Amino acid sequence: MKKADLAYYERFKEPLKHFLVFVPRTRINFQAYVLLALFGLASIVFGLEMANVLSTTIFSVPFYAVTTMVTLVPPIVYIRAVNRRRVVVSDKALIVNPGLGKAKVFAYEDTRNVDLTDDEASLVVSDTHNRTMSVTFDDFDGALRKLIDLYRYMGFFREEAVPFTVTFTDDDILLEQKSQEMDEDTSQLFEKFIKKYRYLTPGFLEDIIFFNVEIAKVQLTEAKHIVFYLSHIDVKPNHPENTSFKAHKTDSAVAIFENFSDIKVYELDDKGHKGNLVGESSHDIRQTGKSATIFEGSYDKDNDLLELVVSRGTQKQLITMRFSQVIVGWNNLVAPSWFEK
Repeated sequence: MKKADLAYYERFKEPLKHFLVFVPRTRINFQAYVLLALFGLASIVFGLEMANVLSTTIFSVPFYAVTTMVTLVPPIVYIRAVNRRRVVVSDKALIVNPGLGKAKVFAYEDTRNVDLTDDEASLVVSDTHNRTMSVTFDDFDGALRKLIDLYRYMGFFREEAVPFTVTFTDDDILLEQKSQEMDEDTSQLFEKFIKKYRYLTPGFLEDIIFFNVEIAKVQLTEAKHIVFYLSHIDVKPNHPENTSFKAHKTDSAVAIFENFSDIKVYELDDKGHKGNLVGESSHDIRQTGKSATIFEGSYDKDNDLLELVVSRGTQKQLITMRFSQVIVGWNNLVAPSWFEK
């Protein structure tokens, strides 16, 4: 696994965390056993020669050394390589460790084409770096065949791409298509904003990053929902509308918090410690957000609590509020996020 870990880190600049390892059924080529048998025979003859049981003109020490190099070393190296072959399925890539040489990372976002044999026995993946790898499922035990569903969700095999999640247990790959029913408030807001934003998704706030985001304006709608118009947001790869498996920055975005409540606006000191309470209404958020920048944001999913550190010049304030649902929208993913390579 060290080769796979290193190759993954070199590609994504982060450690390999979410994955499942598949070990192929070992099939040693017959020629390897023939060479080992020849080495065994040569060793017996050489031993008898050294014990003066046999007397030949062939089995000298140099000849035995050459015989060892030819009949022992190659099969040992070959068998060692075969026993170290691995296929690793991770949340971002398919990793192939050939046993000898460097492991190869086939990132999902770099996938160009996926072919499946008619009997679904083998999968052939090619990427944008003109590399190709094949997997024969009968060579492996376990859930490696789930690769078919994974690539199908990604939009291959003439299928439409769908948002999905991938998780791993000790012996299985769990794939689940993301879906979410909308209540009446969310449905009405969705219909109101869908004409302005190509991608508009309820929920998944944990997959959104608010960092160094300029606030264009803050408005109320229907007197119970608060709307942030933003310069951009960053979308994590687990978000259903980001199928690139890499975090991306968007163009101008909107974040709509439904049925907001428990609003608090605090002053922050130079060390970021919470100070005086300066507001408890939507009006205070609108005033705080005017010509301001969201320095950072955090979200407590269990309590539907949002915290935003907002800066305007040297002044920093903390906005906290609860809400029943969030809708986030944008039109395009414009570039990988600042922390992606």
